[in-house]
Amino acid sequence: MGDKILLQNMMFYGFHGVYEHERELGQRFYVDVELTMDVLKAAKTDDVSDTIDYLNIYDHTKSVVENKKFNLLEALAGHIADGLLKPGINQV
Repeated sequence: MGDKILLQNMMFYGFHGVYEHERELGQRFYVDVELTMDVLKAAKTDDVSDTIDYLNIYDHTKSVVENKKFNLLEALAGHIADGLLKPGINQV
């Protein structure tokens, strides 16, 4: 199990989609990222080094959405998740 950290409605502009016009013109993508992890230590220490830095989550998500191209949203989401999964994070 674990605690949840949720970043909602992050807006980016990307060039993803099955259709050519989606990949050429681009569009806005609103992304929610939910992480499951144990935040007990951070809650006790009040030290950012004992948790995940939310800015890193945002920066990674922005980089994937704006700098890569995918046909499917499932592939986009999977690539975002793969880059965020690391020791201490149970689920993305």
